[in-house]
Amino acid sequence: MTSMEAEDDLVKRLREANQRLVIATVLAKELQANAELVNDRQKEFLCMLAHELRNPLAPLTSATEILGMITSAHPKLPHLHAVMARQVGSLTRLVTDLLDASRVSSGKFGLKRQPLSVADVIEYAVETSKPVLDERKQHLSIALPAAPIMLNGDFVRLGQVFSNLLINSAKFTPEGGHIAVSAVATPDSVIVSVKDDGVGISAELQRVVFDLFAQGARTHESVHGGLGIGLSLVRTIVEMHGGTVEIKSDDMVPGSEFKVQLPIIAAPLQPGSEDLDLQSRPPQAQRILIIGNGDDLQENLKNDLNLQGHAATLARDAPTGILLAGKNAYDVIICDVGMADINNDAMCSQLRSRAGDSVHSFIAVTQQSSQVDQAHATAGGFDHFLQEPVNKAVLASLLYSASAK
Repeated sequence: MTSMEAEDDLVKRLREANQRLVIATVLAKELQANAELVNDRQKEFLCMLAHELRNPLAPLTSATEILGMITSAHPKLPHLHAVMARQVGSLTRLVTDLLDASRVSSGKFGLKRQPLSVADVIEYAVETSKPVLDERKQHLSIALPAAPIMLNGDFVRLGQVFSNLLINSAKFTPEGGHIAVSAVATPDSVIVSVKDDGVGISAELQRVVFDLFAQGARTHESVHGGLGIGLSLVRTIVEMHGGTVEIKSDDMVPGSEFKVQLPIIAAPLQPGSEDLDLQSRPPQAQRILIIGNGDDLQENLKNDLNLQGHAATLARDAPTGILLAGKNAYDVIICDVGMADINNDAMCSQLRSRAGDSVHSFIAVTQQSSQVDQAHATAGGFDHFLQEPVNKAVLASLLYSASAK
């Protein structure tokens, strides 16, 4: 083969290689586009699934709480209520984590910051996770500094951080095991430790334990399953607060230890900040009008408020609600802003016009909560905005404020 022929052959092979490279590049882009499409569809499905599961779960949760108030009606009710409460609680945590994971993926996960104390957050987290700890007969010890440690953060989200850590420890700690929560303050931060004497976490899993859907090996002891979402949310929430979280587990020593470091503030709690302890300041009896479509969730809210000693009435459509607001005197009006039979702005305007000065607080509620919904409800004249199922502690705080007026 002459040099000319060899050169022509080389050029030919280069052209063929270039064509194959172009084809491979096009195929790679198509595969990437398809993968991104599948990923987007998965995110959309997770979000839709979480919302669809949440809708029937909300009235079940409310009904279970009401059932707990009437357990004296039959000797078997306390046991049945305890079973229902545990299982509904487990479902609620799974659905909440699933919904939060979809919000993180879509960039809709936000914080509502306020000055708060570490002790209050830990107390809230312990209360949330206590059913799991009690069921597994585990011993919990808490060691916090006597002086209050203040944070600027989201009370519910930080409570979610430590309840997820406690429940994670409970899952992988044998019955009768020990879990310890402690906090140490530094000049500019606080380090909260959640330590257990369970099965521990392998070095391989420690590298991915905070990744979404990461899970350890399931044993006969870890009877509480999960979706591999809880610890991922822990890291997300902690980092959104400017903090860090790390895991320490040694094959030579039983158990694991999670350490959360968060920045602290020097300012005390602001007067009038939300008090989420129902027992510390119960509201006075209020006359309450609930306006909505009369679904199970609103019916349960009415029954729950009446069992607490309030006088709650449910109007099952907007015209009836407006009529009752003008006919009777109410202290608080709770209105579903998702009704199709009236405009939200007109609704609040007519309610204020008919009710006069007797109403101290107009509260908007909706199952689809967003900053846009909240801004629209507030602009429409409502004083407060809550997402269904209504948080009982937050509602109690609003009713307390209304009674003070």
